[in-house]
Amino acid sequence: MSADPEYVPSFDKLSSYNDLLGCVRLSARRLEATPSTKELPSLPEQPKLPVLDLPYFDGNLQNWTLFYETFNSLIHASKVLSNEQKIHYLVSRLKGSALSVCAGIPAVGSNYDTIWKSLVERYEDKRSLAGAYIEQILNFKPIKAESRALYQSFIDQVGASVVALKALNIPDLAEFLLYCITAKKLDAEICKQFEKSMLDNNDKMPMFTDLLTFVKNQVRVMERTESSHTRDLMKKPMHPMYGNSSKMKPSDKMISLVSSKERIFTFSRSCFIPAAKIYSVT
Repeated sequence: MSADPEYVPSFDKLSSYNDLLGCVRLSARRLEATPSTKELPSLPEQPKLPVLDLPYFDGNLQNWTLFYETFNSLIHASKVLSNEQKIHYLVSRLKGSALSVCAGIPAVGSNYDTIWKSLVERYEDKRSLAGAYIEQILNFKPIKAESRALYQSFIDQVGASVVALKALNIPDLAEFLLYCITAKKLDAEICKQFEKSMLDNNDKMPMFTDLLTFVKNQVRVMERTESSHTRDLMKKPMHPMYGNSSKMKPSDKMISLVSSKERIFTFSRSCFIPAAKIYSVT
């Protein structure tokens, strides 16, 4: 094979190859500098609640403390739960009269604080709770025969109520107990008036001395008003038919004749002419 002395080499294809290679290397550098996938914004991690069955609340005051403490610590005070999630847990655990508290309020996240506040204002009443615990103690039926089941019921009802009552930290528990017992001995009307008198200081627990003072004041008021009413009656003129007997003449006074079998009343001649007689057999 002999060389062609007239052949002139062409570098056009080589230049095209070098250009292509340069473009590939440039693209490779750009890809190295730029992440292959765009970073997505991080989503908040969905909270994982502990596996437990939250207690229901039906409006019974004796069950409020358990419901409030459990829900408040696990749901209401949670920093990772949204209001939409909280309202779901709250409404799903209400029933009966407790559910009616939030009736008419849409169960959405924006209304969670309103519904929770309404429940707390309605049932977080120290005085009502104390009264409910004492009622449960006093209403426990006496055990008349040995019974393991009844003894257990005593522990569950009376024992638990005493513990819950002490947990309220009432300043003078003995005075409050005397109030609850003695208030049952009064009529409903005076108890209602006493409750109205306590509205100005709703946070104060009623004591027996408060009730006793109130009843004493009521007696004083009744004595004064009854005395005044009696004086007013005495000042009024006598009925014109009868007049004042002290100013009547002896001949005008009523005459009464009484026998063993009949009573005869002769009315005054100033009222009836002639005098009438009424006979009544005894």
